[in-house]
Amino acid sequence: MDTRRGVRGADALASFVDTNVIVYAFDVGNERKRSIALELLGDASLQLVVSAQVLNEF
Repeated sequence: MDTRRGVRGADALASFVDTNVIVYAFDVGNERKRSIALELLGDASLQLVVSAQVLNEF
């Protein structure tokens, strides 16, 4: 039995996106954090999960 937690895809475990990642994607004042966040969010090979709470905090 698989006891790992998370949303299970074909071969990978999904990653939870924190509010800060979304905030950094819109932060024009910190280009380094912004570019990292945009790269992460734009990576189609990743399975990302965002909760309703994170969206509300944003």
